Amino acid sequence: MSTVPLVLVICELTIFCLAAVSVAYVLVFAIAALLPRRRHETATDVTARFLIVIPAYAEDNVIMPTVKAALTQTYADVDVCVVTDHMTEATNSRLAAMPLRLVRAAYADSTKGKALQLAMTEAYDRRRHTHILIIDADNIIQPDLCQQLAALCTTSRVAIQLHRCAKNTDTPIAMLDAASEEVNNSLFRRGHNSIGLTSALIGSGICFEATWLEHAVQSLKTAGEDKELERQLLLEGHSTIFADELYVFDEKVNNRANFGRQRRRWLAAQLWALGFMLQGLPQALRPHSQALRIDYLDKTLQQALIPRSLLMALTAFMLALTLTLSLAGIMPWATFIRWMALTAALYVAILTAIPRSMRGTKLARATAALPQLLGQMVMSLFRLRGASHKFLHTEHGQS
Repeated sequence: MSTVPLVLVICELTIFCLAAVSVAYVLVFAIAALLPRRRHETATDVTARFLIVIPAYAEDNVIMPTVKAALTQTYADVDVCVVTDHMTEATNSRLAAMPLRLVRAAYADSTKGKALQLAMTEAYDRRRHTHILIIDADNIIQPDLCQQLAALCTTSRVAIQLHRCAKNTDTPIAMLDAASEEVNNSLFRRGHNSIGLTSALIGSGICFEATWLEHAVQSLKTAGEDKELERQLLLEGHSTIFADELYVFDEKVNNRANFGRQRRRWLAAQLWALGFMLQGLPQALRPHSQALRIDYLDKTLQQALIPRSLLMALTAFMLALTLTLSLAGIMPWATFIRWMALTAALYVAILTAIPRSMRGTKLARATAALPQLLGQMVMSLFRLRGASHKFLHTEHGQS
């Protein structure tokens, strides 16, 4: 075997170390998600009064079932607000006839953050509402959700992330998107709460203490409003719990174009969030709370990890490359073996994080679409400019 060029060794080891950190993180929290769930404190003397806020940007196709589900809550103290932006007059007229607060917006540069700011100004009543539940225009909630959620709204709890899951798995893309959502729930929410760390927020299915959100939304500036709110929670010493048994059913993307647009937005938001979190590190390291330090450091590391889809593409590429170089006698077989072990660890972790109910022939068949989707993710890296500050709308099907 010829001597391996030093630059090749350094590059390979650097890539391996970066990938190994990301794989180790995924594996640790996939295992943590299997631990017994922590029992969350419930309220005994708190009466929660909800305002459900539904930001709706060009969501004429899906908004009506969402609104109807919100309006049929069995819990007595629930108001509904729809922030309608770039919706048709026909849809707005139907909404205006319903028992809800309709807030009209027409932003030239729309974001969910702006919609939340408008809702808190126009529909929130601090004398009436104690908690704000944010759901997307394509989300469906069960009639007793607010009844169950009220029990978790204690006086010391500022943020609750509900279990967002798929309401459709009718195409291979939707099935893969649904599986990805559940992996995220396992790693970043259930797994974290299981070992005492704060849950990550998603863009919807979030319940906030109303007076906290009233001041928090004023600082929202980007399309990554959930990351901005998450950082603010951490800097103020608040932990987010994951309400695993409270489901919000979310429409999954069902074609490659929407999948690519959505992931492009997420990649850009992650890169922006990493810089945003790093800016707050000096402040996070000062507080007296050791738990806050750990949570903030964990969330900063989380943003620095290689995104899971890119990690799958990277390990597959490096596995094929090191195999080729090993067969050619350019690299030692030990290099290929460690990439094989790392790739295996990644796929074991992902499989562990997928709920047993989803592991079946339907998901197995859907994986045939993975290579093209992973390629689409790689190409998204070259089109991230401005995507974290510009709203990239994900189109939904007919209701």
